[in-house]
Amino acid sequence: MSNLVPDTFEKDVRANTNLFHTVFCGTDGIRKLDKIRDKYRIPHEERILAFSRSSGIGFRQLGLSLGGVIITDHAVYTHPSKGSGAEDNRIPFTELCRYLPVQVSDKAPVYLAGENGDINILGGTIISKNPVGQEIEAFLLAMVKHLAKTYDWAAEQRQETISWALAGAKKTLSFSRLDEKTRGILDALEDDTSARREVCMILAADLYRSGNFDEYHNYVSELPFFSSYEDRMQLLAGEQFLDQYLSELSDSGHDFDKALLEEFCKHMEEKEYTDKRFIAYVYAAIRIYDQEKINILLEAAQKAFPENYTDLRVFHGQFFNHRMKSVYIALRDGEELKKEAFGWSDGLGFTPLSYALILKQSDQLKRVLKKGKWKEYYPDGVSEEASALFNYTVLAFLCHYDNDQAALVLKYTSEILRSMERHLKVLKAKQFLMSQVVSAQKSALNTMESRALNGDYDSYGEMEDHIGQASDTLNRNRARLRTIGNEIDEVEEEIQQFIIDSLNQAYTLAQTLRSSDDPLVKLYLRFIDKPSLRFFIITGVNRVRTHPISPLPSRS
Repeated sequence: MSNLVPDTFEKDVRANTNLFHTVFCGTDGIRKLDKIRDKYRIPHEERILAFSRSSGIGFRQLGLSLGGVIITDHAVYTHPSKGSGAEDNRIPFTELCRYLPVQVSDKAPVYLAGENGDINILGGTIISKNPVGQEIEAFLLAMVKHLAKTYDWAAEQRQETISWALAGAKKTLSFSRLDEKTRGILDALEDDTSARREVCMILAADLYRSGNFDEYHNYVSELPFFSSYEDRMQLLAGEQFLDQYLSELSDSGHDFDKALLEEFCKHMEEKEYTDKRFIAYVYAAIRIYDQEKINILLEAAQKAFPENYTDLRVFHGQFFNHRMKSVYIALRDGEELKKEAFGWSDGLGFTPLSYALILKQSDQLKRVLKKGKWKEYYPDGVSEEASALFNYTVLAFLCHYDNDQAALVLKYTSEILRSMERHLKVLKAKQFLMSQVVSAQKSALNTMESRALNGDYDSYGEMEDHIGQASDTLNRNRARLRTIGNEIDEVEEEIQQFIIDSLNQAYTLAQTLRSSDDPLVKLYLRFIDKPSLRFFIITGVNRVRTHPISPLPSRS
């Protein structure tokens, strides 16, 4: 190998261009050569050695003005319209090994992936395969390998690029499945002997983390590089991947793509694994499932893996606090919440609505009330007295809201009140429809009476019969309308009385809690009253001193 940069790469290019059908050697197929040189900004001292036309159907028979790639003795030139993002469309061979040629599918465009950004080389196709793209990718990959074998400086670039690519894949793997681009980059390293084992291990880890262990076992069974049967069996067991996965899943500050966790949990539920993988399943479930399902899984874990149960419970609280930190900050700063955040709670059991009440920001409170689907929620493991803190109306009085504001909270959080209001809404709809019927029947009766006065009926009996029936029907429906009206009055009165009684009860409970000796109640009240303690509990930062509990002001 040589560490010198040659004056020309003609010999290197010619060694790699005679293997392809769509990479044409020479310039015989280029019409208006000077114009093409100008368009591609190719210096006249560089010699054009080969070219490839556009990958689009029909364009392959046309000139290079519509797209394509030109290869000189110094560089690869892409069509200026490809928008590589660089200042020009020139990739010198002295820099080529800093990139990996990638085409993620048969129809996809070709680009060079590198640490400092991607460079588009050739466009893709929509309907048929892209053979031009396939051959350009193969040529570029062949050139990269050839240069790395021939020149020390190129080999150094190649190793740096491989290290960047593997590190990027591992980083992606730490929070999600490998995406299409990352897989394309790894495919470009598939035949590199120095990287192949690590690439295969990354792909194996990706399959393992999906929870599809059947596919994982099939893939690992086909890998060729095991030195012994024991090595293969160890990898088939996947212990190294499971330990790493458990380490990351149990870190409350480590974020994961939800789609990865959903896929993993789906496969785990289908097979019902009872080994250590179940622990990973519970950690993943805590991150994505509702409290009811989490409680079921924690109970199962307590029976099957008692030695891990405490860690799971601690993580449960830590993760919920970590997740709710962003909710607290968003509400405090007047920002919108993500849709999924409305179903979250922290380690104490407080929800986004609890935070909105505690932070005393009326605009945010109204927004959170209207956007969430709230109901009374009582977390496990709290005393009967402390559970009253999770009644949102009680919490409103503990946070010093007035009657009208507490009534608004009650309206959006009481399932009983919502049921009564739904019933009232149905009655009012019936009242409206019945009033329309009565109005129409009254109009019809007036018409009949006008006909009678004008002598339009054939006989007195017919007239009396028609008018009598219409009058009876009208009177019955008027009675029904009055009954509905009376029901509406009764329900409205019941609603008002329910609101009064609920507010009185909530205020009394709030007073009782303010004077409680229950240690858990005292902790919750300090959380409500003291911003520094709230932030400490949610984030684990900043030390706080113990403060006296604020008394509840008199109620007007």
